[in-house]
Amino acid sequence: MRKTLTIALCAVLLSSCALAKDSAETKETKEVRGADTGFAAAARARDLEKFLSFVDDDVHFFVDGKMVTGKDKERENWTKTFADKEVSIVWKPELAEASGGLGYTSGGFEIRKAGKLQRKGRYATVWRRKPDGSWKVALDIATSEPPVEEKKK
Repeated sequence: MRKTLTIALCAVLLSSCALAKDSAETKETKEVRGADTGFAAAARARDLEKFLSFVDDDVHFFVDGKMVTGKDKERENWTKTFADKEVSIVWKPELAEASGGLGYTSGGFEIRKAGKLQRKGRYATVWRRKPDGSWKVALDIATSEPPVEEKKK
């Protein structure tokens, strides 16, 4: 009887540890989704400093198919875009997951100029948890869908 009770108690403790781990992962995932939503809001508002606050110092991203590294390069990349009041950028995370200090988000994006669609596609962003608990963009990748005319062929 005592052995059965001990085994049952161990099983309950192990399952509660597993549930606690799942809760922590769910919390991280919510944090990463929230970070991406805030990142998107900063882009939509053309707030360069807020936008860059989501970016890690050694961020990697692509410009014209070439990998570029660093927050200063990211600033150069987005300064002109944010200055153009006719440009709007929207994205929304559809997938988000995080565990152990790394996370990712993915979804669709659109870039418009004067209301006309310029670019539409999909993105994937890798997030890294910093020692202060914040999440920063470590890698940002986007791919465009072909223009509508090309899709019809």
